[in-house]
Amino acid sequence: MKEKIEIGYDFYKGLIEYNSSSRPDKFRFENRIDQAKSVLDSFNDKFNFEKIVCLETGCSQNWDDGLFGLFLGRAVKESGGSFYSVDISEEYNKKSGEIFSKFIPGLDYHSETFDSIEYLVHIHWKRSILASF
Repeated sequence: MKEKIEIGYDFYKGLIEYNSSSRPDKFRFENRIDQAKSVLDSFNDKFNFEKIVCLETGCSQNWDDGLFGLFLGRAVKESGGSFYSVDISEEYNKKSGEIFSKFIPGLDYHSETFDSIEYLVHIHWKRSILASF
């Protein structure tokens, strides 16, 4: 599984480096790369999932938020899994769907316009890892 996360990391790092190179707030994006590296480093041979199913609360919807979901989304696609995004804003969900379609075509992507906390309380699928970024 770690190799799938590595593919997501390399993909995300390249996108962030390319899209933040001329920004005055470049350091913020370097922090996002560091966060992605921490996630990558936490995975080892003990994580033998068949596929990754990711739930993002507060959708990735513009470069200013770092689009961290693209890192996770690419790893999800590599594993043959599914990506779910929940946000209270219908507009943000629409933007997020467009971004994922553009950068990760073929990703099994779903979005819900809902309060994230309430959504988490009511989901009925098995959760193995819960993280916040």
